[in-house]
Amino acid sequence: LPVLIAMIFGALVAVGAGMLAGYPALRRKGLFLGLTTLGLALIIDRFVFNARMFKGGPGGLTVERPNLFGLDLAGDRAFYFYELAVVALVLVLAHNLRSGRLGRVLAAMRDSETAAQSVGIGLRRAKLFVFGVSAGMAGLGGALLTQANQNWDTATFNPVFGLFWFVVVVVCGV
Repeated sequence: LPVLIAMIFGALVAVGAGMLAGYPALRRKGLFLGLTTLGLALIIDRFVFNARMFKGGPGGLTVERPNLFGLDLAGDRAFYFYELAVVALVLVLAHNLRSGRLGRVLAAMRDSETAAQSVGIGLRRAKLFVFGVSAGMAGLGGALLTQANQNWDTATFNPVFGLFWFVVVVVCGV
């Protein structure tokens, strides 16, 4: 149960970090939005993840797989079903967000930000919420990956790899 609490706490920290990183990126669009978030990722990697507390020695930090209500998830098969349940919960959450009021707000913002703002939609608040929710989902994914590997190393989440995929998307998009 402590590992689950740490996973939820990590997702909440990711929500806060996503909202904090999303604030300077609010006025950017398209390519510049991607460059802003990648720049923030490089800064965070350099000054936060390369700090001593995240190193954990030559092999990184060792992470245990959780015990869920007395059910040992150390085996690969049991952990697979645990991951499947977490992914299903996140997909249900995403579906509910998309089909609810927020989904209509996001559709209005996608179609025309000026029109959405004219009918009273707070663009800044909605965009920050989306940054936070997407960062929380990414944080949960990172926690699941870390638990699956039973190890966390700073080299696992290298922002240069994100830059690679950004360039791939931009080049293929052109």
